[in-house]
Amino acid sequence: MLTLKSEKIKTCVGQLSNNVRAENIDYKSYIELYSGTENIHNINNINNTVVYGRRGSGKTHLLRALQEQLIIDFQERRNFPVYVDLRRIIPLLPSDKSSPDSAAILIFKYLTQELAHTIATNLSFIYNINELDSNYNLSLSAKTEKTLDIFKKVYLEFDGKKFKKPSSLKVSEEEIKSLGANGTLSSSPSFTGKAERTQKTALTTDHDSYISILNITNELEELITELNLTRITILIDEWSEVDSDVQLFLAELIKKSFSAIKISTKIAAIPNRTNLGIKKEQKFFGLEDGGDIFGYPLDTRYVFEVNKSQTRDFFNDLLHRHLSAIDEISILRLLKDNKTTKEKTINLFLANVALSEILVACAGIPRDFMNLFINAYDRFLLSSGKDAKRISVKNLRSANAAWYETDKKEQVDKHHVERQLLIEIVKEVIERKKSMDGLK
Repeated sequence: MLTLKSEKIKTCVGQLSNNVRAENIDYKSYIELYSGTENIHNINNINNTVVYGRRGSGKTHLLRALQEQLIIDFQERRNFPVYVDLRRIIPLLPSDKSSPDSAAILIFKYLTQELAHTIATNLSFIYNINELDSNYNLSLSAKTEKTLDIFKKVYLEFDGKKFKKPSSLKVSEEEIKSLGANGTLSSSPSFTGKAERTQKTALTTDHDSYISILNITNELEELITELNLTRITILIDEWSEVDSDVQLFLAELIKKSFSAIKISTKIAAIPNRTNLGIKKEQKFFGLEDGGDIFGYPLDTRYVFEVNKSQTRDFFNDLLHRHLSAIDEISILRLLKDNKTTKEKTINLFLANVALSEILVACAGIPRDFMNLFINAYDRFLLSSGKDAKRISVKNLRSANAAWYETDKKEQVDKHHVERQLLIEIVKEVIERKKSMDGLK
């Protein structure tokens, strides 16, 4: 009979740490691992969407799951997804400080380059050409020839066999002027749209065949038509890693270049670290929430104090999916041996009060839940007696304290206001508990 202390279950839970970050997941399907599938359906549309969520809320996993769903539906819907992690683009920028507008243009060019490269390397899929067909190379060459000029213009090189991404893109004065940023665009007193440009050489074009961003819309529209696509959906992850003032210009470029053609943008961003637009005189600069783009918050969807049943079901499903992905046979046997079902996986591991506490402590954040669960299970194995069958409140609180010290304390201590606020909250909770105890 399998129990929580059986070696197979120990191994299974131990490997959960590999799935804590979506970018590290090594599994055949993001959708099969994704809990809260209604989120995929809710953003699977042609609208521009910004998915808001704290770190660990599941933004990357959601974008990846949507990408996978669009690929599954591609032959029917012809909506091609392109996933871009901005952390891979930021290191390509010049090391010397550029003005926000020129930095945004460079990021946009690399973004467009990544879009073009993803499409170029998936032409056989888009054209539905069978790689096992004896005429595969001939068919693909004929198709590639039609789009070759477009790909070369949108920042790609072709060596006769495959497409490459040059890393020496530049910005021209004409492109910067096209943004039309002459007024103050930031709440920061140190920045206006007329920021000085210290590197004149960074504002010249080094490849005559590359088009200006002023003409990018027409080229992408032609590419969509040539490939018989109904739409391109670009999934932009780690938006908040870009400097706030640069975000503003990047949002304006996305609006100017994509809004008039069949390209939808899905952005993953952190609340309070996102700057998508600002009202400038009579015009809105950037992406206007509710008009150009629509927000989709993840943080408040699975908060235990707000919706106990939905939150409990979500994290039960999350835990079951991830454990089953690691060792489905052992998890099925564990449930069977303990005469329970997958809908009660979380109850099998956690005592009732411990379950309530972990759902409150994680505050609706899947990554925090996973970390707490792994650490609480470890303490259950180390400190529980032979008769203990589930993770206790004591195990959970010990894990919670240790997790705070290693994961949260350093961040809080760096900011005096946040630290003082936390101290006051703790004092209030302790005093309230003392007064309640005195009434008993």
